Amino acid sequence: MESKTLRARAVRQALAHPASSSPTCRELQLLTQYVLGQRSREELNDELLRGNRLHLLAIS
Repeated sequence: MESKTLRARAVRQALAHPASSSPTCRELQLLTQYVLGQRSREELNDELLRGNRLHLLAIS
């Protein structure tokens, strides 16, 4: 399982991507759930892609 630090880093990287705009309230809620471990990266990516948003990349 990923640590909260890795999850938070993934969220920061996704938000810093030049193609992304300010996240909506729903997207912030999804990202918060991911950082807290309430959603997997796959679930988050699925939700974000449904809204045509950038998905989180795997962190090595």
